Amino acid sequence: LSRLEVQLDSDHSNLNPSLSSYQTLLVSLASKNEYAQMNTLLTSMRRRGVRPTVYTFNSLLKVCATSKSPRWREALSLLSQCQREPGVSPDVITYTSTMRALAKGKQARKALDLFRAMKDTGIKPDVFAYTTTMDACAKTNNWKKALQLLEEMKENNVPPNEVTYGVAVN
Repeated sequence: LSRLEVQLDSDHSNLNPSLSSYQTLLVSLASKNEYAQMNTLLTSMRRRGVRPTVYTFNSLLKVCATSKSPRWREALSLLSQCQREPGVSPDVITYTSTMRALAKGKQARKALDLFRAMKDTGIKPDVFAYTTTMDACAKTNNWKKALQLLEEMKENNVPPNEVTYGVAVN
């Protein structure tokens, strides 16, 4: 990967990789916990005029959210980059994946803040966003807030699923 990265970043390279090629490399780097190289490659692709999309960020955030070790700092950094990227708007998947990484890192307050920020931007939380936020609360013993979110779901006509009820029971 590092040789290809150097070749992609070289001014003398005749390669014009597509967004899909960059996304494949970025996800591979993220899955190997090579976040510094991933960020370097993101910068390189922008310099070459290849703009990341919300799908690019969602793919990277999924890696952060499913990592065995908490990657909530990386997830927050990626969310911030997504929010600043011209022409890219975070969606419910972007926020939920970030909140999942926060839940894994037991960062309930940050997850709740992000949940509120998502709603403030006009994005309607789905069952996954609610359940993920409830999970963050449950992992820090804030069971009252988790149950409040369950009630809010019902009030907003977002039907809970089996996972939601499992989180509520926990």
